[in-house]
Amino acid sequence: MKDIPVAIEGLNELEQLFLYLKNGNAPEQQYMFDLSIIRGLSYYTGPVWEFTVRDGGVGSVAGCGRYDKLVGLYLGRDIPATGGSFGIERLFEVIKDRQLLGAKTNDTILVSIFSPELAAHSFSVAEKLRTEGKNVVLYPDENAKLEKQLKYANKKGFETVCIMGPEEIEKKQMKMKNMKTGEQKIVNL
Repeated sequence: MKDIPVAIEGLNELEQLFLYLKNGNAPEQQYMFDLSIIRGLSYYTGPVWEFTVRDGGVGSVAGCGRYDKLVGLYLGRDIPATGGSFGIERLFEVIKDRQLLGAKTNDTILVSIFSPELAAHSFSVAEKLRTEGKNVVLYPDENAKLEKQLKYANKKGFETVCIMGPEEIEKKQMKMKNMKTGEQKIVNL
């Protein structure tokens, strides 16, 4: 295996992914590494994903994967790419079956990621907030500057953003910023 660089790269990516799941306190019964899922062998260049709803009775509700070379077939040069699709009809069946239409939710909190090195802390806090019944979105890019994340929060209408830099992490705190008023308060973890 040491002589196959792409295999080492794949194993390192898997280790990082499982570290994120662990640090995010994702219950092990909610995800599974499954070598039997096979899709698009001729063009996928990384892991593929399938999503199901527990006791949904509809099979897979979404699937996605990485296919860096597929776009290149048409452009003549490799372009990094990922993609996925949702089974809208299957999701609607689950929504109808569980009578979720019209359900009220709490305000959604955006959890920022201060830096790639601190991403695991953001994953953990996001999961902690979810276990408290909060609706949480984790910012999708661990390399984005905080300013960009706050602009995103404003654009998407998030009322609250959770910010944790090295100082907050050291003190086991998080900063909660109200995007409407600009007011910030420190909350102990």
